[in-house]
Amino acid sequence: MKTKKRLFKNTLLLAMLFMFTTSVSFAQDALIYVEQYWVKPSKRNEFMTARKSILNEFEKHKFPYSSSFSFLSDGSSISLSRIKSFADLDNNPYKEFSEKVGVAKFSKMSEDHDKCLDNITRFILHYKDDLSYRPKGETFEGHDFARIYFLYINPGEGKKVYDKIKSIKDSFTKKGAIANFTIYRSGIGTPNEYYAVVLSGKDEAHVSKMYEDNDKIVGEDVNKSIDELFMMASKKEILYSWSNDNLSYKVKK
Repeated sequence: MKTKKRLFKNTLLLAMLFMFTTSVSFAQDALIYVEQYWVKPSKRNEFMTARKSILNEFEKHKFPYSSSFSFLSDGSSISLSRIKSFADLDNNPYKEFSEKVGVAKFSKMSEDHDKCLDNITRFILHYKDDLSYRPKGETFEGHDFARIYFLYINPGEGKKVYDKIKSIKDSFTKKGAIANFTIYRSGIGTPNEYYAVVLSGKDEAHVSKMYEDNDKIVGEDVNKSIDELFMMASKKEILYSWSNDNLSYKVKK
């Protein structure tokens, strides 16, 4: 039991190191380590207090990595962490930071955070730069809201779905589409195979208006291709995401 608890904490600390906000943009494919937190309903306020305490220490000791926090519409909260390779998951970069804070104090902050959780899910996503469309050169710059479509695919159908998304991106590029979309592919730790299509904007109304205006630009043929893409999925799910600046930390330059 002690070993499991220690492994849990090491993984939690790793995630907090690598977490990035939705303002981060990618220039190439990337491995994304995801931690999805299920906070006990009665511990929601305590959880936010515990996280703020950790962020205060980041500020005080000039922690060199930005971190962020987002809420999802299914009641969970989530962190996304860009990693160079799977070897990063074995590292514990918090050693120096914990010594600055004080090992005992840092351990207490971690425990305060952990005891608020009902469950935690960990998995890998693959960011697909060749499928993502960013008309202004960024993914989520200045955007605090995201609508996420999960398109589950049957075994052996991945290439067909990939080709369809690629053709839609090519059409968006050719026609000068104004709407962005970011594509992730499921990886290790996910029980099913899927593509996640992320539509981002300032808020839900902004995303809806952006895609209404975009429909007129790309035309009926492209919109038909989008409908065909969704029909190719064996199952579809939608989640909404809201970033929270009060629970985020940004390195001051």
